[in-house]
Amino acid sequence: GTPTYEQVKDQVAKNLAVAKAKAAYADIQDQVEELRAAFKPLKDVAARYKLPVTTVAVTQGGAELSTVPGLDEANRPKVATAIFAASVGKLPPTVAITATDNVYFELSKVDEARDQTLDEVKDKVTDAWTAKQTADALAAEVKSITAELDGGKAFQDLAAEKSQFARSARR
Repeated sequence: GTPTYEQVKDQVAKNLAVAKAKAAYADIQDQVEELRAAFKPLKDVAARYKLPVTTVAVTQGGAELSTVPGLDEANRPKVATAIFAASVGKLPPTVAITATDNVYFELSKVDEARDQTLDEVKDKVTDAWTAKQTADALAAEVKSITAELDGGKAFQDLAAEKSQFARSARR
């Protein structure tokens, strides 16, 4: 049969609230875009609509975007690409993340590409060098052990020389 008012009133109220929110979102989105098109400062637009603002210096990979609250890792490349396609003094595009989630940005300046200083790369270089040295030493040790085993040395004798204990893998 036909549901009663009491049975459907909560769902009707929810549907009306969702429709109202969608209309309000579209209106606010239009207002934000109009203000941006008029080159109003993004901080002023954000303050007007109680939107968070994060200032980030971004390199092409976009890793620095990890500091932007709510911007998940999967969407960072999309935002970084938009930033690097933008020009100072021109209206940058809105980056749509979902149907109701957008990223707005202003490009205040572009630093020319340059070689990084030692302080900027020291940790990465140290980590890469250490990883390579470790991999090379491990490969040399494997080659040495394999050669000794191929030469007829007993596995248990070789293990003892390396301060290891040979164990059976059988159950």
